[in-house]
Amino acid sequence: MKVMIDSNVLVSAVYNPNSTPARAVRDVCENHELLLCDYIVAECYDVVGRKFPQHIPVLDKLLASLGYSLVAAPRGGGARIADPKDAPILNAAILESVDVIISGDGHFLKLDMERPKILNPARYLNTADDAIEPPKKVDEAANALLKAREVMDGATERPNPRGEDDARKLVGETRSEEDGE
Repeated sequence: MKVMIDSNVLVSAVYNPNSTPARAVRDVCENHELLLCDYIVAECYDVVGRKFPQHIPVLDKLLASLGYSLVAAPRGGGARIADPKDAPILNAAILESVDVIISGDGHFLKLDMERPKILNPARYLNTADDAIEPPKKVDEAANALLKAREVMDGATERPNPRGEDDARKLVGETRSEEDGE
C-alpha cells in the first residue's frame, strides 16, 4: 500500500518521538511504501526552522532514516481543496496513486474521497489494512479494455486481410493528404 504522510504528522513525530504521529510514521515505514513529495519536505523544514529550530538535526536524522520515495508535487491546477497550499500535496498523491494520506490537517480530513483515503494518525493506526485499501473491482470500462486487448492480442495470430504494407500505405497517404501533397 502506498502511503503519503503530511508535514504536520512528520513535524509532530520530530517534536515528540513517542507520540501517535511518530507511531504512525514507524508503522508506515515498517509495513508499507512511503512516498513524500518535495513540497512536504520543504514545508517540514520551514515549520521546524520557524517553531523548533533546535530540532532541525532531528528532522535531518528522521528524513535520512526513513525509507521513502521522493516525488514532485505539481504546483498548478489539479485537485480542489479549501487551502490552496495543500493542493500540491493532494495533486502528488493522486498522480502517484497513493492509497492513504495521513494528516492532521482539517482541510484534508474534511475531504470525502475514495482514493486516496485521508486518515489522521490515530485512525490510521486503528484501521485494518484491508479496510484502507480500495477494493480491486473491475468496472465495465476496464472490462471493455481487457476484452479489446484480448481481441488485439488474438489478432496478431491471424493474418491481416489488408496486410501490414497496406496499413502503412494508408497512414502515409493520409499524412500526405493532410500535408497538402
